[in-house]
Amino acid sequence: MSTNPGSSGYMSPKDMLDLLDHPESIGGAKDGKGLRIVYEKEHLDLKPQLLSKFALACFIGILDVVKQGISTGSAPDLVGTETPIKIGYASLVVLGAQRINGGTKDSLQHLTTLRHLLQQGAPPDVPDSMGYTALHHSCASSSPQPTLARVLLQEGADPNYRNRYGEIPIFAPFRSNNITLVDLLMKYGTNLDIVDVNGDPVRSIFVHFGPQVTATVRRWERKRMGEDAPLDDKRCEGCSKKAEGRIKQCSNCHTVRYCSTECQRADWQNHKSKCQPFSAPNVVTLRPDYQSYSTVFSRADFARQALGIPEYSASERRHRPLTKDLSDHEPNKSLVVKVQVPLVSALILTGPDVGDLLVYNKKKDFICNIRQAENRGNYEKIVKVVRAKGINGIKAYFAAELKNRYELVVKISEVLAEQPF
Repeated sequence: MSTNPGSSGYMSPKDMLDLLDHPESIGGAKDGKGLRIVYEKEHLDLKPQLLSKFALACFIGILDVVKQGISTGSAPDLVGTETPIKIGYASLVVLGAQRINGGTKDSLQHLTTLRHLLQQGAPPDVPDSMGYTALHHSCASSSPQPTLARVLLQEGADPNYRNRYGEIPIFAPFRSNNITLVDLLMKYGTNLDIVDVNGDPVRSIFVHFGPQVTATVRRWERKRMGEDAPLDDKRCEGCSKKAEGRIKQCSNCHTVRYCSTECQRADWQNHKSKCQPFSAPNVVTLRPDYQSYSTVFSRADFARQALGIPEYSASERRHRPLTKDLSDHEPNKSLVVKVQVPLVSALILTGPDVGDLLVYNKKKDFICNIRQAENRGNYEKIVKVVRAKGINGIKAYFAAELKNRYELVVKISEVLAEQPF
């Protein structure tokens, strides 16, 4: 560790410098992982007391000292960096906000300090030695700062800035399931066609981070293309306001919702031509089969737990037992269901015999299998739709109605927007 003033304790070890001299090796599994480990260790060893006075004020969030330094000309060039790994001043503010929990009344003003720095000419996208910008740091899985991320984006931070691994800021909230940040970064123009150093585009990987990430990204994709899908979000079809509490659905199609009877009446002339009735030939009737399961949750959630990655938008219901007595459901209960074909079978088999289908709703108080032998004809119809229009041909969401315990009617003429479950 360095004890030189302005070093923050960083020494930039020789092995780190050697790797940085060969950027083509960073994409490799061995060198890339080694460089990340050294870099993260350096960040953990940060010693604020060894920062310069101005950098320390940025780190602690002392707005008055930052203002005074800039106004008197004693502050360093705001375009510059400090420490051997070249941390910019906007990044120092974010790193301080992540690390400091308490201080004097004049400190912890990270939000206003960051905004003042940016408005006084500090660039929002000063990369450090590894290519991480302040926006990358604000999206970090370990201590995300969505408020600071928003300020950075408002002041021109690039959501598509690639670090030395080719990662753009949205990669971290993908991993941690931070939907607030995913939504924010998509709003400000994240490019899904950007590739990392391994040649993998964002577009090809986001579906592997779970249903909440997928639903958020797909909603923004449709918005950018001027498209929509049934039940894209919980908004009234008539007034477009986000509905609070219970929301009424069109009793004819089951795929459009309204906040009030008045809105539904006012929108009828617009909706009438697009209203596909919840009846034949738009629906299939299936016989549910109920089995015993212990729990169900996404593979993305399992991977996060196994790797110790903090999760910021976890569903509290994902561990709810699935063996429920459905006899207490009122007849003709409307549902939004997720239909999944078995992953292995879907990848290997080309025919309709893909095994039992898994069907459940968001609350997971309804879950069942659909067996081919008991649902000849209709089974094949719904599998065909999932393969053609579902997420990676594996799963899709539908409006449904549970007539009774052993009669589930699913509307397959319209695949719903990806839902967050």
